[in-house]
Amino acid sequence: MPLLTVLTLAIAFGAVPDPVPPKLGFDLVASGVEFAGCAAYNIAYAPYVLDYSRYLPRNTKASTIIMNVFWGASLSGSWLVVLGAWLAVMMGASDPLVALNASSNAVFPHFGAFLVIDSVAVLFALVAVDNYSGMLTLVTAVDSFRAMPRTRMVRAIFITLITLLWAGAALLCGQNAMTALNLVLTIVPYLLVPWTSVNLVDFFFVRRGHYAVTELLKPEGIYGKWAWRGMLSYAPGWAAILPFAVLPGVWPGPLAAKIGGGGYQLADVPAGGRRLVLSHGQGNRRGP
Repeated sequence: MPLLTVLTLAIAFGAVPDPVPPKLGFDLVASGVEFAGCAAYNIAYAPYVLDYSRYLPRNTKASTIIMNVFWGASLSGSWLVVLGAWLAVMMGASDPLVALNASSNAVFPHFGAFLVIDSVAVLFALVAVDNYSGMLTLVTAVDSFRAMPRTRMVRAIFITLITLLWAGAALLCGQNAMTALNLVLTIVPYLLVPWTSVNLVDFFFVRRGHYAVTELLKPEGIYGKWAWRGMLSYAPGWAAILPFAVLPGVWPGPLAAKIGGGGYQLADVPAGGRRLVLSHGQGNRRGP
């Protein structure tokens, strides 16, 4: 972060030249896609919040968690999106590391190398966080069918398994690894948008922020083993995405071409609305 701050200030005060004259203009579809991408960036934080907020002290206020997550995600996202846009337009670069190296070297010699190395190191830390989050999700999924012991050995085994799967997938894709990664990153928002909509409606309108947390861990508790209302609400939201979804080389949405791009934010209304209808008057009573 300190190195990116130096680069940002250097750009703001004109210390970094812009060799490519910008082509000014406004494109509604491009702006919509960028907005959706920014929304997906913030939505992608949801699994991390769920995974790591469990380690906070019990008396931590919900408002404290919400505000810290909101400002952290919003400020960092806005900052890096603007910085990335400047590098793409003004430097004419499509590779972020190449753009960082070229622009940083304009600040002072070899600064680009330091910034690139720092970025790669941060990427390794992020991969570790992703791996741990994936382990928790996978263990939870398996635990839904068969009780899993809550030990460090189980966590280590699943982390190793996920690492091997990642490495195997990368080796299998070979030179197409980046294409496959971009495809996966495109699919993730399509899956997360209706899921987030269902969660928000459930939290603010159905449960109104009140959950019996200990009951969440009981298969026969008040919430049951499977949240059938949530899954039935998720289905139409995901189905609403398909005509607008664009997966390069896999799925061209029939309506996406007519509007000039994809639009997964359209899933919010059917997913959230159905969750509200199915849970009318439910509150915290028995039932998922």
